[in-house]
Amino acid sequence: MPFEQTRDVIEQARAFHRQLADLFHRIERESDRERIRMLMDYLAAHEERMERRLAAFESETARALLDKWYQYPPPDDIAHALQQIRITADMSVPEIVCAALHLDEQILRLYRWAADSAPSPEVREVFESLFEEHKEERRRLVFGLFVPDL
Repeated sequence: MPFEQTRDVIEQARAFHRQLADLFHRIERESDRERIRMLMDYLAAHEERMERRLAAFESETARALLDKWYQYPPPDDIAHALQQIRITADMSVPEIVCAALHLDEQILRLYRWAADSAPSPEVREVFESLFEEHKEERRRLVFGLFVPDL
C-alpha cells in the first residue's frame, strides 16, 4: 500500500530545515555568548538556504513526478534520529557543530533512501540531484565553520 508521494518527502525536508532555522534563531536570541550567536546565525542561514532551494526545486519539478507514490515510508531510524538530537544555548561550539552535522547527515540519509526507493527513474534522478546538492552545501558549511577567513 502506498505511503507518501514524492512531494511529501520534499515537504518533510523543507519542514526539517524550517524547524532547524527557527531553533537556531531562538538559540541565537537566548545566548549571551557572542561566539554561539554567530554560529547560530551562520547555521540558521544555511538551513534557510536549504529550505529555499527545496521550495524552488519543488516548484520547478513536474507535478507528475511530485505525485508519484512511494510503496514504503522512510525508515523509522531517520525520523527517530532527527527527533533525538537536542541543541541548546548552553552547549559548547564543538557540541553544537557535531549535533548540527549529525542532523544534516540524517537529511542526506532521507535523500539517499528516497533515491534508492524511488517509484520511477525520474524520481530517482530528482533525489540523486538533491542528495548531491546537499552534499555540496554541507561541504561549504563545514568549510565555512572550520577554515578561517584568508
